[in-house]
Amino acid sequence: MQLASERQTDITQLLEYLSTIIKYKILNSAASVPLPDFNVLSQPCYDHGLGLKPQEYRHDRNRRVLPTIILHKFQENGITRGQRNVSWKSLLDLLYVHQYTITDWPAGVPAVGLDFNVKHLNADELRALTVPFLKESMGADYHAEAPLDDKDQAEYLVPLLNSSFYLKKWTDDQIELFCHRDARMCDIPLVVNTLNWHLHVLSDSDAFIKALPKGDKFKERSAPSSFPDQPVQG
Repeated sequence: MQLASERQTDITQLLEYLSTIIKYKILNSAASVPLPDFNVLSQPCYDHGLGLKPQEYRHDRNRRVLPTIILHKFQENGITRGQRNVSWKSLLDLLYVHQYTITDWPAGVPAVGLDFNVKHLNADELRALTVPFLKESMGADYHAEAPLDDKDQAEYLVPLLNSSFYLKKWTDDQIELFCHRDARMCDIPLVVNTLNWHLHVLSDSDAFIKALPKGDKFKERSAPSSFPDQPVQG
């Protein structure tokens, strides 16, 4: 949202400048007034903390910026607004509370959840999670960065997607299941990968389990151990 606000400010300033030129030309048609550089608006406005630091390898940058990317995904949907960081362990709970599903998580990459640890991701997995977002955000600046290092030039096992994962609001049917306390609500997906595998479901959220009233008939049904294992690549 901050990036959109900055872009809107740029456009507003340009329109004000053009308005000034038109008024000035009306008063003095012979006047020569330089036009602004329109190429500026074609460049994406992004957090420059996403860029490579001096002497930094790309795989190290990817590990550094992943928390920022995750936080951005939540903030652009009005979740965690104003927060500077979010615990990995709380992400499933946030998805439950705000009724969202992480969609198009890269297949072959461990899903965010209680056991997720960014330090355990290899360069291939980090690349799959971060590069699509970096390309979308940085545009030509991403490709203008330093040459790839040896690890970046290795053969990748996880395909690189054209677009980054995103948060999707629960469907009306899923919300209805939840509101009517239908047992099937426990299977509402919280994280879905590009193969449409449900890597985490509502019953994996600690906050959801704790919110169930004592003796609730869904309590046992909602225990993670009561579910068949979901196919997870890793």
